[in-house]
Amino acid sequence: MSKQGFGLAAVVDAEVSNPYVIADQCGIDPFNHPRVGIDWKKVVSLAATMRATVPSTGARAYSWNDPKFWSTGEERWIRSQLLTVGNALNFRFWRRSDHGDVEPMAGILDGERHTGSMYMWRRLRLAFDEDRSISSAEFLAAMTPTSFDALFSDDDGFNPLSVAIDERVANLRDLGEGLLTHWDGRFSNLLKEADGSLPRFVALSSRFRAFDDPLAKLTFVNGLMQKGSGLAEFQEQLLPAIDYQIVKQLLRQGVLAPDLELSAKLVANAYLDQSEALELRTAAMDALLGGGAESSLPGDYIDNQLWRNRVICTETAPRCNDCPFSSFCSRDIDFQRPLQITRYY
Repeated sequence: MSKQGFGLAAVVDAEVSNPYVIADQCGIDPFNHPRVGIDWKKVVSLAATMRATVPSTGARAYSWNDPKFWSTGEERWIRSQLLTVGNALNFRFWRRSDHGDVEPMAGILDGERHTGSMYMWRRLRLAFDEDRSISSAEFLAAMTPTSFDALFSDDDGFNPLSVAIDERVANLRDLGEGLLTHWDGRFSNLLKEADGSLPRFVALSSRFRAFDDPLAKLTFVNGLMQKGSGLAEFQEQLLPAIDYQIVKQLLRQGVLAPDLELSAKLVANAYLDQSEALELRTAAMDALLGGGAESSLPGDYIDNQLWRNRVICTETAPRCNDCPFSSFCSRDIDFQRPLQITRYY
């Protein structure tokens, strides 16, 4: 996933809707996590820390206008389409090495190394410059592993997105077919139909294979990017997009308290089953919704502060003294990112 930094503008002091009400309207149940407790005192501390980082002018979303990664000069429907294509691929940017280590996926493009989602966005930008077909629903619907490799390989012919390639190709094919069947080939038509309603946007997006996560992680990232790019507006505040980087930090801070069996698997970097991973993510959503209610900060701002902190709270060498959350953090750095074979995050 890719979520970049926020700048400043006046939204924090405006009245915001209750995030739990918004979650309910979006069909998200944040309460079903019996194996994972929440330390609500730490949630209050987390909220206070985040609130303290926001000057009186408030917080506004990143505008996604770096031309290296996003085609900012194109027509609105093309920009919306490319963001949606990228977010249909915006998951699982890691693999296990032969020695069992977890490695980030990376590649070289025009002599420059890019990692994870930023590799994906840069390669998608170059692919569009080379052949505008990538924005065509017909092209997406006909995607094959061979054509996918041709689109996303790096300077050396290596495709970092080959991890879960069958899932990625299936997402793009389904996206193309769904756009052709229901939206005249354009995701921007879905945005028009949603008409500023976040719950409607989530419901319509969930019909696509790429966006059917019960916690709507990729849907919220897509909404965040569409909104930040000036392509969509929502009446409700966006909710956090829960991925493994956010869960890892909440575990280390002591906000999340998994039971002994689940804790042991997280410390050992063992694969989690679907129900374990979903409970962790659901508990993280619950905690951050509570943080939003406590701080009156928008969910995308809360999400983004934790996302930015991933470069400090790293797996192997977290820089605790540089962390903005260190004053209340439990520093349980034995917790690693939760590993699941998934297409959701």
